Amino acid sequence: MGTATEQSLRNILTELESDTLPTNAATQTTLAAILAELLAKLETADLNIDPVTGYLDVLVQGSALPTDAATQTTLAAILALIGALTSPAAGTVNKQLADILTELGAKLETADLNLDATKDLQVDVKTVPTTTVLSQGGDKIFAFESIVEEAVLDSALAAGTNTLNGTAVPTGKVWQVTQAGVQYVGTAPTRLEIRAFGLATALEVLDQATPLASHWYVWSGTIYLQAGDYMMARVETATATDDLYLRYAGVQMDAPS
Repeated sequence: MGTATEQSLRNILTELESDTLPTNAATQTTLAAILAELLAKLETADLNIDPVTGYLDVLVQGSALPTDAATQTTLAAILALIGALTSPAAGTVNKQLADILTELGAKLETADLNLDATKDLQVDVKTVPTTTVLSQGGDKIFAFESIVEEAVLDSALAAGTNTLNGTAVPTGKVWQVTQAGVQYVGTAPTRLEIRAFGLATALEVLDQATPLASHWYVWSGTIYLQAGDYMMARVETATATDDLYLRYAGVQMDAPS
């Protein structure tokens, strides 16, 4: 304990003895004993009170690592397990790390990767040929082009069997016909038909026996016509000058070349 602090305590004791507390022998003896014991404890403690600031100063003592044989052996074993940085022995940590780095480097060498001097990854972008299918034109199959819709009339039928043809499919085009209708106006005939004529023959898509006069008979489905083909209406046992109507609808597309 510092001499300044001890002197301060002694001054307090002197002041108490002379000014503040009773001066009888018993009181003085008790205070003296208490202060003496306090001073003894402060002297033996590792404490230091700054006489100016009154702060407690604490002395922190360091301790060196032990140098005994057991400690040295333990440290040597740890260093042996880690291994040398250059040419580390088998089984050491540094040897295992070196093996991992070697294997990783080999895999990067065989991979399609390229690291430049700055260690940035360089990527080769390869062009892959592609095929583009256009929605119309040229040699594209079934490219939608337009709506096909037609109504034809024969108002001067001859007596007996008559046919009424629609427009032929243009060159380079294909028609997809999905609806057709036929009507006879006059004396009811014995039969009405709708045919798709192509490839030097006719495909019958509707056959109505004993049809009613002035009544539409409708067919729905899908049929493809190529260049030169056409839709046809046919009537049997017609009356001269009666009327025959044919209507059909679909889409026109480019024919494959």
